Amino acid sequence: MNAPIQGTGAEVLLASLRRLKYPLSSTVHDELSIIAPENEAVEAKKHLEEVMVAGFTEILPEYDQLLNGLVDIKVGNNWAAVH
Repeated sequence: MNAPIQGTGAEVLLASLRRLKYPLSSTVHDELSIIAPENEAVEAKKHLEEVMVAGFTEILPEYDQLLNGLVDIKVGNNWAAVH
């Protein structure tokens, strides 16, 4: 039962990564970590949200109305600072 969900999640992540303009630091499950200069944090946060939403709507366009507030982005100097 979980395989279709995991496969769909992987497709959404790949569709999102194709649009990413900042270097990818790491991925863990459905989380992305990118590297951006501190003075571009606001722009990078907005870009990452747009990228994730676009990836989701590309793969599951019929569920795009579910995305309102679903993307959660945090800014920090390292992984521990945002968890």
